[in-house]
Amino acid sequence: MAEATAALRTKITADRGYQVVGTEMPTRTAQGVAGRQGGYSSPGREGGYAVFLDAGTGIEVTFAGADLKLNLPELKTSVASIVIGGR
Repeated sequence: MAEATAALRTKITADRGYQVVGTEMPTRTAQGVAGRQGGYSSPGREGGYAVFLDAGTGIEVTFAGADLKLNLPELKTSVASIVIGGR
């Protein structure tokens, strides 16, 4: 998990002006798949990211917007709804 999360953070910060911010924390999908989530900022926008790994399948999620706080609960619900495999 640490390598996958570090790789996504590297992708995010590869763009000029983008930086990872805040504390990265554990998360879980509603299906129970463990992951890590955090936040990032970019010029005029803020965003979030999450990484999930399960039985050799990895998923990277990023989202960003000018006023992310308005949609954050819906975005978190959407990310939590990710289903991996046939569980």
